[in-house]
Amino acid sequence: MAGALLALMVTFNVVALLVPEERGHDDFKYAPPQLGWLQRLFWPDAARDTVVAPEFSLDAAPVEGRVFRSTPLAAARVGVPYVYVPRFLRPVRGFEMRGAPRGLEIDTATGRLGGTPGESGKFEVMLEGRLESGQLARQTFTLFVDDRTMWLGADERGLDLVRRTLLTGRALLLPGLLAVLVGVGGGVLLGAFAGFYPGPLRAGLRVLTLLLQSVPGTLLLFIGAVISGFSTFVAMIVVGLLLLPETANAIRERVERFCERDFVEAARELGQPDRVILWNEIIWYNARTLILARVTQAFVFAILAEVTLAYVGLVDANNEVGLGKLLLDGRKAILDGPAGTQVIAVVAIVTLLLVISGFSLMERCVVASWERRR
Repeated sequence: MAGALLALMVTFNVVALLVPEERGHDDFKYAPPQLGWLQRLFWPDAARDTVVAPEFSLDAAPVEGRVFRSTPLAAARVGVPYVYVPRFLRPVRGFEMRGAPRGLEIDTATGRLGGTPGESGKFEVMLEGRLESGQLARQTFTLFVDDRTMWLGADERGLDLVRRTLLTGRALLLPGLLAVLVGVGGGVLLGAFAGFYPGPLRAGLRVLTLLLQSVPGTLLLFIGAVISGFSTFVAMIVVGLLLLPETANAIRERVERFCERDFVEAARELGQPDRVILWNEIIWYNARTLILARVTQAFVFAILAEVTLAYVGLVDANNEVGLGKLLLDGRKAILDGPAGTQVIAVVAIVTLLLVISGFSLMERCVVASWERRR
């Protein structure tokens, strides 16, 4: 399961790096999901039901109780049949329809709206019928008709939310690799040499650890982002520096412990060089699980740091596809967008949880596999 999830994550990241971003359309801002149950869950009743006298306009007439007890789907696709059968609390007859896209027709006897949309766009549809009292019952709703399959709808720029979620790999893969290279790669090198060759290098590692641990890591991260002009890559270098002392000390302790074993002295008696003893006998065979754990922790920490910096606005403002930017847009949509746009925030949170759990599952499965082979 972990391997499949990791392969899926890597595939999505590679595709996101190769495929250019598709710009959205203004007509599809905050378009709801195309799945009916998901739309009803995250996009509550957005239809407006009014009863007016014929001589009054819709805006000036008073509301005199509801007539419609059904809500139409707000998302449709070009070339795909769309059907809405209204239900009523009071008898209604003589239906008319206004503002619908080309291809949709209404049954004047039952009010059934159906057909195949032939054009894309945002349409303000009005259904109108006459009550027995002679008053007009009107239901208005916004219908988004697109030629794309937007399973989760669109964001505030009209971008397909599924595609945008996949494009978050641009802001996760390369910055995460940079943090791992600095934090784990540098930590393994420094810790291995400090443990195998005790002396000034060990003292320097102790001083570096003391300096970095004397200042809160979050503050160093914020300072690095501000000084660098809100550069994501510089921020990831700072993340790597924050992870370097802990990784280096863990590797140093592991190397020091194994340097006291008999197999190291036996290897030296056999004439093996120090680099073979250090990297083959100690690091690869006895510290690779530790290194893997540090790699996954560094990736998770880098992802959380990128999301945090993007959410508070301390990374490059031109980065429009990051997971933190998606979460920030979800918050903005909940506060300022139309009703039901919490789907954007939910998608960002679920994606973050899947990515973090994917790295954790990968680490556990690989470590367990290596332990069984020992």
